[in-house]
Amino acid sequence: MTCRKLGLTSKGAVNSALEGLIAYFVEQYGDRPTVIQQTLTNIFVKAEPNSEVIIDLSQKLEAKLVRKNLAFFLDRLENKKGRPDVMIHDFRKTLSEAIHIYRKTRDSDLEKLLKQSEKWI
Repeated sequence: MTCRKLGLTSKGAVNSALEGLIAYFVEQYGDRPTVIQQTLTNIFVKAEPNSEVIIDLSQKLEAKLVRKNLAFFLDRLENKKGRPDVMIHDFRKTLSEAIHIYRKTRDSDLEKLLKQSEKWI
C-alpha cells in the first residue's frame, strides 16, 4: 500500500528508492558507519521481524554483559539472596538495559532471560 502511494510499484522502483536512501545515509553519516547500520537495521527489522540482524562486536559484548547481569539478579531474586528492595531496584535498571539491547540484537539467550524476568515485574 505504501509503495503504491509513493509511486514505487514499477519494476526496480523500490531498489532505486533504497539505493537513494542508502546514498543519503552515507552522505550524511559517512564517518559514522554504525549510525547507518543501526538505522537501516531498525528499518528492516520493523519491516520484517524475522529477518536476520547483523550484530557487530560491541553489540555482542553488550548482550553478553547484560545477560550475565540479568542472570545474576534472577538467581539472587529466585533464591532470596540479598535485600529484596535493593535487588528489585537494581534488577529493574538491568532489565531496562536488557530490553534495549534485545531490541537491537534479538539475542535468543537474552530473550529467555527476559521471559524469566516477567514474574518479577
